[in-house]
This record gives sequence, C-alpha cells and structure tokens, in this order.
Amino acid sequence: MGFKNILAIEPNPLTIKALQSNIKINGYENIIKLAPYCVGKEEELTFYSCADLGSSGVIKNELDSSAREIRVQSKTLESILYEYQIRKIDTLKIDIEGYEDVALMPFLKKLTTIYGQESLLLNIQVKNYGEIIFCLICLIQVMREQ
Repeated sequence: MGFKNILAIEPNPLTIKALQSNIKINGYENIIKLAPYCVGKEEELTFYSCADLGSSGVIKNELDSSAREIRVQSKTLESILYEYQIRKIDTLKIDIEGYEDVALMPFLKKLTTIYGQESLLLNIQVKNYGEIIFCLICLIQVMREQ
C-alpha cells in the first residue's frame, strides 16, 4: 500500500536537485512534493551549503571548508503545511541540524490539537549535553501544556 502523500522540506539547492532527480527516476512525482524552504521563522536567512550534504545547514560547520553562504527562504512548519494543504500527519521525520528549538517549539504547541499527532520522531543535533537537556525540558514543557 505505502504512502499516498509525502512532503519533503529541503532548503539546500544541491539536495533539492538530487531529490528531484530521484523522485523522477522512481516515478514518484504524484506522491512526493518538494517544498524548497528552511523550517524556522518567516524570514530569509543565511544557509551554509557544503559538498558533504550532511554538513549543510543554518549553523556553519567550521570543519567543512567547502561551505558556501547562500540565502534561503525560511517559513514556519505550520505555514508550510498550510501552503501544501497538509491537514493530517501520519508520520513526521525531522532532521534540522541544531535548529530544532526555533523550528519546532511553535509547532509542537499545536501538534495534538491541530494535526492529531500522537507520536514524533526527533533527530536532535547538539554540540553539548546542556543543549540536549534544554531540548528535552522544552519538549516536556510543551507536552505538559497539552
């Protein structure tokens, strides 16, 4: 059976190009939609595009000398879902390289009430244990509010 609709949100032009190619080669044009945004605040921001796509993001990887600054459009997750007419989320997989607090906190507060989401998979990129504890405290606080 499989998924009927997939929304891939990706700000990096290099990754977008690879995704578009893979979508076409595999015949998923009617299933996978590609939103060319960074998830965060409603603004244009600096994004560091690297040869190693896993090192790209809004937080500069000082160890990757291939990083080049580009400007990308950032939108809240809620506004992207609205733009692509997503009203129900069955699965949400997020990997946003250290920008979780900015991108997710406004969305998490509405997660259950608007989207009926009961579970969430987070891939949290942190530089130290203090950041992990901060993320977990924020997540617990959001869940308590619901």
